[in-house]
Amino acid sequence: MATNPVLRLLTTEKKLIIKATDGKKTLAQAKDTFNGFIDPKFKNRGLDNPGVATPDTPIDMYEVIADATFKDMFCSLSGDLDKLCLTQSQIEEFCRTNNDLLQGDVYGMFFLFREDYGYFLVARVCINSGGLAIYYNRFDHWPSIPGIEYVWGGDRFYRVIVPAGVTI
Repeated sequence: MATNPVLRLLTTEKKLIIKATDGKKTLAQAKDTFNGFIDPKFKNRGLDNPGVATPDTPIDMYEVIADATFKDMFCSLSGDLDKLCLTQSQIEEFCRTNNDLLQGDVYGMFFLFREDYGYFLVARVCINSGGLAIYYNRFDHWPSIPGIEYVWGGDRFYRVIVPAGVTI
């Protein structure tokens, strides 16, 4: 198996599993979990839509080890991005039950998801002065500058969270 130049699989003391969800909770509605900030774009961009129910889902957590765009990160794991997506309910459930993973030097976690209109999106979760915060990001460019892809620093201990066992 080739070494991933962008991500390193992390092991944790506890097995990471997102419990089954009914799919009804959206990120825009998750004020109890994201008490620090919820990016208004989750609502303003038409993303406040319930999803599908999901079973218990084992999760892999990777650390970003090199400067990378979202494409660099997620495509280094699989050419089939749909397999790396989580639902909004799964993202909320993971963050609600695992926010302890954002302690220390970790600058944030990235979750890939997709909505009906076809774009891949990234939910970025971090801790701010008010608590747990979630931000909207387009997968393919910086949110306000079409055609410009933002490079995330490999020295910031970002995490990428995806369903377990999905690799190239």
